[in-house]
Amino acid sequence: MVIDAAELAGLDVLTLVHENTAAALMYAIDTKDLIKQVHKTILFVNQGHHNFETSIVRFNKTLDDKKNKELLTIEILEDDGIQHAGGLEMNTAIVRLLAEKFDQMDERKGKESVFQNIKALRRLFKEADKYKEILS
Repeated sequence: MVIDAAELAGLDVLTLVHENTAAALMYAIDTKDLIKQVHKTILFVNQGHHNFETSIVRFNKTLDDKKNKELLTIEILEDDGIQHAGGLEMNTAIVRLLAEKFDQMDERKGKESVFQNIKALRRLFKEADKYKEILS
């Protein structure tokens, strides 16, 4: 389907790559000091709206003897994800954890549970979303 659309647009499709693979390629292009290291292994994490994907990528610097040039190769070691562990599910888990921690605090003893306070839950969801964006 994607290949057909690309061909209709006049594009010559060589291969399709996973979103995290594309991120690894862009990382290699944008990162100048990557070339200074011989080997580097990086975990790429993509937390989408409804999924959670990870890729482990190894960057290797090799020497091309014929051209006497350094080459950077990219090897995808592992690529996997969970379809039902995305944005809303992660936000809900963070909010649940924080609300439970707040309810256990000594200065909150005898007060209304955070789970009963709609305004507090709304604020926690907002902060959980910020936290998740920082991690992504």
